[in-house]
Amino acid sequence: MKKLLILSVIYSAFITALGYFFRIVLNTPDLLADIGGISVFASIFGTLFGILTAFIVVEVWNQYNKTSELIDSEASGLEKVYRLSLFFRDDTFSGNIKNAISEYINTVVKDNFKSLGEGKRNSEASRSFRNISAVIRDVRFDDDHDNLVFSHMITSYDELSAVRSNRISQSLSRLPLLLRIFLYACVGIAMTILLFLPFQSLVVSMVSIASLSFILVMVLLVIEDLDNPFVGAWNISSEPFERAREHIEIDY
Repeated sequence: MKKLLILSVIYSAFITALGYFFRIVLNTPDLLADIGGISVFASIFGTLFGILTAFIVVEVWNQYNKTSELIDSEASGLEKVYRLSLFFRDDTFSGNIKNAISEYINTVVKDNFKSLGEGKRNSEASRSFRNISAVIRDVRFDDDHDNLVFSHMITSYDELSAVRSNRISQSLSRLPLLLRIFLYACVGIAMTILLFLPFQSLVVSMVSIASLSFILVMVLLVIEDLDNPFVGAWNISSEPFERAREHIEIDY
């Protein structure tokens, strides 16, 4: 958060200095005769820009929350699979499942989130996850009790696999390029309007440019930060996986 504020202040200071340059060189107060037309244009554009920005902010915020919820669900699913393994009469099976889950969690915590932040899947995490299915596939049982538990185990693993796939897909989702270009173009137009607005007072002009440019830059930075939930100020941590690993190690 601190980094976002500092960047917003730096960019707004630069834009304010640029506004001062425009005012001196172009003598923008001469445009006061066109203030009516400029105001109409700015009002219409401001309304459309506000709607667009609100839509994008809500979209990336929902994406961020959805990804976070899927991570929690996946971590809980791993715990559930391990709990089911404890009902098998084969003591070695729960130990093998525990090792496979721990290996997968270690891989996710160490490298997977970093890879997703770079926009790519992690093959090592996928291999570790398949190892869990291999342990389940190779389990040996001789009675109806284990057969019933195995049925629940398969169902839980299928649910876990679906959640994981959704989590990865959601994690790799980004704003469409065309929408991103449109957003930056709108911000550029808004900045241009600010620089050419014909204020009579220099103080009012500088304060207006500084405050509005700060908000515009902050909006851009927030959208960019939320669009990739694994880097930046609002980054999703691997704490749910670490917590699941701790529960498996200590509570069972």
